Amino acid sequence: MSDTIFKKVGSGSLSKPGRVSKSYFKLGTAAKDRNDYFVYDKKAGVLYYDPDGSGSAKKIPFLKVAGGTSLSSSDLFII
Repeated sequence: MSDTIFKKVGSGSLSKPGRVSKSYFKLGTAAKDRNDYFVYDKKAGVLYYDPDGSGSAKKIPFLKVAGGTSLSSSDLFII
């Protein structure tokens, strides 16, 4: 994920990617507080980006995997 798009969640580069903080990652279908930038619907296998982290802005689907796939913040890196 590029730090030019995901500006609020960290920075990194190809040679030194930055891991996404677990406080920015939420399992479920909606953001619950102001820092839930990545929301993963495990049942559907869709990872969403919430640009304001709070759920008030429309979440953007950007990754689709097989439903039921385990995914966590430790799988996400910013370059």
